[in-house]
Amino acid sequence: MIRLITEKAEKERIIRLCDEAFQEGMCAKEDFEERLEKIDRFAEFYAAFSEGEPAGYAAMYNNDRASKAAYISSIGVRPAFQKQKTGSALLRNCIESAKENGMKRLRLEVRKDNAGAIRFYKRHGFVREDECSPESDYLSLLL
Repeated sequence: MIRLITEKAEKERIIRLCDEAFQEGMCAKEDFEERLEKIDRFAEFYAAFSEGEPAGYAAMYNNDRASKAAYISSIGVRPAFQKQKTGSALLRNCIESAKENGMKRLRLEVRKDNAGAIRFYKRHGFVREDECSPESDYLSLLL
């Protein structure tokens, strides 16, 4: 089951639970509090649950009316819940939300050395759009 989470404390709890899913976790970063505040104020935050326990989350910005591009800032699935279609369900939820909000494109950034994530996004129709940095690329999906 996927739910929209609105309480900042619950968002933080879920992010912390899922942090080990990332090569470089968000919680240890110097600007974690600033990132959390931005997510809380401006992002849609969806959490996937399995038997009542948080399994993963997706944070996305669905508010760029000028470019009509939504942006997924992160999708994280706890290792115990990976390979169970949790990430796919979260991504489908983001795609539907972007469409419902009139977005025409969905973008995200992925590390070049994260082959598993790149395969995951390409399986869902994302293509490389541009280089973001020497370490990462932008991928996008036309909606």
